[in-house]
Amino acid sequence: MRCARARQFGWIGGNCADLIPELAKRGVVPDLLTDQTSAHDPIGGYVPNGMTLEAALELRKKSPEEYKKHSMAAMAAHVQGMLDLQKLGAVTLTTEITFERLRFSRA
Repeated sequence: MRCARARQFGWIGGNCADLIPELAKRGVVPDLLTDQTSAHDPIGGYVPNGMTLEAALELRKKSPEEYKKHSMAAMAAHVQGMLDLQKLGAVTLTTEITFERLRFSRA
């Protein structure tokens, strides 16, 4: 989907692990996609999708390793969505740490 006017938006109403794959699925392709994920800190700097913030904070406190598993799965969905948008034509920029962190943690 292309429009003739320049637009930009930031997403603060949810989790990009949900939003970005959904954009790709719907064929909503931005000209430029950037990422500000705190992939270097999956426990303290990332909130996984599929749970409320309150539930995430509780899980982080109660079971950091389980929280990390949820964060890493969410980051993988997030990055896969970015790669899907890139294949659809979006110029996609991110810090290498996002991709490297996932590559080494899933090896």
